[in-house]
Amino acid sequence: MNAAEMGPPEVGRQPSQVVILCEGYYDRPFWRGWLEALGLQSLYDPQKGGQRPVDPWKNPVVGGEFAFQGQSGTPFVRLKPCGSDARTREALRTVLAWRAKRPTHAIIAALDWNKIAEPTVSSTADTAPRLENFLRQMEPAAKPLGNNLWQLDDGAYVYLIDWTLVPSALTPQAGVPRKNTLERLVCACLAETFPSLAQAVEKWLATRPDMQDADDIDPKGYAWSYMAGWKANSGCDYFFRQVWQTPAIRQRLERKLTELGHWQTLCSLLGE
Repeated sequence: MNAAEMGPPEVGRQPSQVVILCEGYYDRPFWRGWLEALGLQSLYDPQKGGQRPVDPWKNPVVGGEFAFQGQSGTPFVRLKPCGSDARTREALRTVLAWRAKRPTHAIIAALDWNKIAEPTVSSTADTAPRLENFLRQMEPAAKPLGNNLWQLDDGAYVYLIDWTLVPSALTPQAGVPRKNTLERLVCACLAETFPSLAQAVEKWLATRPDMQDADDIDPKGYAWSYMAGWKANSGCDYFFRQVWQTPAIRQRLERKLTELGHWQTLCSLLGE
C-alpha cells in the first residue's frame, strides 16, 4: 500500500488525533513550517498572546507541545518535542498505550540516526530493518505497508521518519554535515540554494582552532553557522521556520521530502 491508497482519515463522531514526535525543541519550528506549508493552522502562537489550546478531550496542550488543525473533519494534530532519540522512543511507547483512551489515527515519529552518510548505501535498505525491529518490540502484530509505514490492529498508523537523504545526495557536500539528521536535510537545501554561503560555512568550520575531523562535527554546528552568519537576529526558532518561507529553499525541501516518500505520506495521514 502506498500513501495515496490509504485515503483520508476517517474521523467520524469521535475526536481523533495525529501525534508527531520530534527529537528536539528546535525541531518544532521546522515541523511548524512544514505543517503550515501543507495548509494546517497553528492553534497557539505565544508571541501573539492568547490562551493555550486544548485538545479534543479538553486537556490543555502543555509541556512544549504545539497544536494544529487542518480542514474540517481532519484530526487534531499534536506536535511533541521529546528531547533526545531515547526519549522519542519512550514517547512512542507512551502514545501507543494512550490510544485506548485518546483515539489516534496516526503516530509519526521522526528519529535522527546520527550515522555517517555513505554514497553506496541505500537509506531504505540500511534503516528499514532497524525501524521495523524497533516498532515490533512494542507492537508485534504491526502490519508493514512499505516505506516505514505500519498499520496496527486497531487501524491506527505508525510512520517512522528517517531523515537519511536518498543515495544521489549522499556524496560529501560543502556546508552540509556528514551525519544523517534533520539538520543535514536543511543544510543540504541551504547549500543548493546558496552555494557561496555553504562554502563559507565549510571554511569557517575547517579553520576553527579546535577543529575536529569533519565526520565528527555536530550537525547543529553546521545549521547554527548559517543562522549565526546570516540570520543571527532572528534566533534559532525562527531560522528553522523561515526555511519554509523562502520559496527557493521550500522548493528543494519539498523535492527531497518527496524523494524520501515523506511528503505524500504525511499529506495522506493528515487528510490534506
